[in-house]
Amino acid sequence: MTPQLRAANRANSRKSTGPQTNVGKVRSSRNALKHGVFARLPVASMKELGEDPAAFQQLRESLRRAFSPQDGFEQMLVEDMAEIRWRRQRLMRAEAGILATQKRRFELDRQWKVAASGKGLHALANDVLTAQNGLASLSPSGNNLAEITNCLTILKESVETRNFQEEHSLILKLVYGQNASSSVIHLTNLFDRGCEQAKAESGQSSEELEITRSRFLEAIDKEIASFKKLAELHYARDVEVTPPLKDSHLIPSQEDLTKIISYEAALERQFERKVQQLVAWRRAKGDAPAGETRRTTV
Repeated sequence: MTPQLRAANRANSRKSTGPQTNVGKVRSSRNALKHGVFARLPVASMKELGEDPAAFQQLRESLRRAFSPQDGFEQMLVEDMAEIRWRRQRLMRAEAGILATQKRRFELDRQWKVAASGKGLHALANDVLTAQNGLASLSPSGNNLAEITNCLTILKESVETRNFQEEHSLILKLVYGQNASSSVIHLTNLFDRGCEQAKAESGQSSEELEITRSRFLEAIDKEIASFKKLAELHYARDVEVTPPLKDSHLIPSQEDLTKIISYEAALERQFERKVQQLVAWRRAKGDAPAGETRRTTV
């Protein structure tokens, strides 16, 4: 190692020690910002998420007025602040959506249990149900519940207009199957009694027959109303897409939900860092007083 080589190494090392000025250090501090989490917010993706680009523009303008950027670098820092703050608002919306969706599902599940009480064997033995148990015991769907309601409505209109007819007992078996619940047994017993009374009267109206028909129509009205309620709850619980449900899916994946606190903290650190960079930049240019506070809250 000659003195000349040693001197050359020292000279080269001075050139590779990184930025020396405050301005250079502020610029180089942005080198670590390379993860896609803090990439620029495209307008198209904001619209896809149901966000208003005009609202983001207002947020950006408010930060511009608050910090009054003097050059391109300061403008870039303010842009970063706006995007970080916008992601914080999105995170809060996603959290509120998750909580609202969970609360709504809990309430709908409770209502479903009440409305489904006594409807075939669905609530008790869903795993062993077969078609012999009737439509009411099958897994609920929009088409299934609509078909049940339609069948019961046809039976009701038939009893209203043409009295009780034995062949229409097949409708009750189609809906409830052979293993009917206690509430349905009452309905089928009224129908069977009405058929017997109508047959005994040879089609002539009687006071006893009218009482049976009135009770049957009242009972079947309750069944129809109950299945309509089930259809509404099925749609609200399993089909309808609400704004809170959409917002609950803004966080990329289920795994990321466990990182919500660290994600929020990262956003806060990024925002604070931008404020500090802006202060350091202005101090380096001589625009900020020497005693300006290091931490700034917006």
